[in-house]
Amino acid sequence: MDAPESDLQLVARLQKGDKTAFREIVRRHQDKVYRLALRLTREEARAQDAMQDAFLQVYRKIDQFQEHSAFTTWLYRITVNAALMRMRTERRHRETSLEDASPRYTEAGEIAEPVDDWSTAVDDDAGNRELAKHAAVAIDELPETYRSVFVLRELEDMSTEDVASILDLTVPTVKTRLHRARLALRKALADRVKGTDLEEQPKRGAHS
Repeated sequence: MDAPESDLQLVARLQKGDKTAFREIVRRHQDKVYRLALRLTREEARAQDAMQDAFLQVYRKIDQFQEHSAFTTWLYRITVNAALMRMRTERRHRETSLEDASPRYTEAGEIAEPVDDWSTAVDDDAGNRELAKHAAVAIDELPETYRSVFVLRELEDMSTEDVASILDLTVPTVKTRLHRARLALRKALADRVKGTDLEEQPKRGAHS
């Protein structure tokens, strides 16, 4: 039995006009492309549209692909751009300012205010499920430049170098944005957990 063709072999065939190669590229990568688009857009219909946009761009721009990077890196870069473009065009997601979402910093670059440890407030399965919902909302509200870094690095488990290549950033920039995204998420989760606790306090008092 013949070994399956590599991505580069499929690309070479597609660049020569072989449409069956394109169908195989779609079949091979559509699940991962859809998952990435869904994590960025957080809506199935938009993720589907972004996936279609991405593969259409692949078909139209296949001659621009150069083998100095992996095909998947090029494909994921196109997918990220397609997903973010969908979100910008539809204007259905409100972006939270990083200055509002992140901890404050001193001129020396140190955190100027403590960020509460929210983990101690979650000690059961129900609390973990609620926290997961809060986390999904908090990730969704990150500015898109930080959300894309966080999704690729933390959720897709890509290396810092691959994320830098996909987003056309330097490695230090990826590390900085990831650090700020983590702090923003930690602060958002702490605020939400505290808000939940405050809402529950009167209920507890009413039964005491």
